[in-house]
Amino acid sequence: MTDIHKYQIGITAIGALFVYLLFTEVAGRWSEAYRSYGEISAKEVSVLNPDDLARRTMDLRAQKRILTTRIARSNEGFEQSQIGVVRLIQARAKEKNMYLQMITPMDTRPVGQMIELGFTLELLGSYHRLGSYLSSLETGPIPIKIVKVESLNQQPGSNILTVSIQGKAFILSKNVMQ
Repeated sequence: MTDIHKYQIGITAIGALFVYLLFTEVAGRWSEAYRSYGEISAKEVSVLNPDDLARRTMDLRAQKRILTTRIARSNEGFEQSQIGVVRLIQARAKEKNMYLQMITPMDTRPVGQMIELGFTLELLGSYHRLGSYLSSLETGPIPIKIVKVESLNQQPGSNILTVSIQGKAFILSKNVMQ
């Protein structure tokens, strides 16, 4: 075997080793690097710069003011407060010909940007008026959730019920209204 032939075999072996290393080591790392570059590019598009973030914050604050003003105005004159809730309960009782005997405020707790006001009511009225009254409370301008209703027939044969209701009203907190 001549020296030239030995060199050709050596160069061929080195070339084969180079191709092997290229496909097993380098190509895998390049594809991983390319995939990482794609992920970084996608994240870069979704990240806001400080100017865009400030503009978006101002837009959201303006939308919040508009929505809270709309909520405050659409309450049919019932303000976003405990007094407004009591007035709503009284007004609906009067509309539905229910005799409201007592309103007892219960626990009050913050729930996100809302305040949950618990209450109990004692009423007198007929079964059908009670259903209409509960419906008007739950679909009224201030969100109210009826938790428990207990009724007792006042006298045998009478259609007048003594009703005890537990509920929760949700109003906007003062810092949201500002």
